[in-house]
Amino acid sequence: LSNKAVPSFMTCSLLILCGWFVNSVAWLRMGDAYRAYAFGSESGKGFSWSLGTVLAERVLDMVTVATALIISIFLLSRSMESMVSVILLVSAIVMTVTLIGVVVGLFYSGSRIANILPNRLRGAMLSFKAGAIGSFGRLPLIAVLGLLGWLMEVLRLWLVVESLDISMGLSLLVLVAVGNSLLSTIPTPGGVGAVEPGMSALLLIGVNGPEAAAITLCDRAITYLSVLVIGGLIFFVRQSRHLSGNKTARTS
Repeated sequence: LSNKAVPSFMTCSLLILCGWFVNSVAWLRMGDAYRAYAFGSESGKGFSWSLGTVLAERVLDMVTVATALIISIFLLSRSMESMVSVILLVSAIVMTVTLIGVVVGLFYSGSRIANILPNRLRGAMLSFKAGAIGSFGRLPLIAVLGLLGWLMEVLRLWLVVESLDISMGLSLLVLVAVGNSLLSTIPTPGGVGAVEPGMSALLLIGVNGPEAAAITLCDRAITYLSVLVIGGLIFFVRQSRHLSGNKTARTS
């Protein structure tokens, strides 16, 4: 592996925004693959290693999401009457168990699997395992930062609700915020077509129809359109600089 310096905090932040933009315009969550490729290139660790770190990130995210859903649904007596909340809870648990199973399998059997692979794939498999397993080396810090990130999601939704002068309990705020993020993993561009009806259905647990529609439209305008504009600008600037750098390298 290359010994390039780890990208700066600002670079990592910009790569995340670029990945969000790609997810917003492409199917099948291709932004995650783009982010893994870009970070692997910036760090010199390669695509396979970086993809492993994305897997570890998804594991921590899903553990947080499943925990938040379980607590918020337990505290909201009406939530079990909502088919969407039940489906989200089951999906979150299944996804969490599956991802944890993949990481455990990598830890115990990754090297053995690599040994039976062709030489061209063996190194990639070992690098993928190193990225995934190595990402848990600073688990407490990463867990705290991840939790802060989810709290910011809840805060954003609370600000939207407050700006519309709508009353909503904390449990429902958490349920809708994490449910919104889980719905966005559906492999349509930006979760369009899945997030909006799902978010509205969750909001109907505690607010009326017009209020649910207003919150959904405002929140989606902020989360989706801001990523398209800001993330798109950063993405095209980065790609332009990358292409310019490649042209300069060829001519020198």
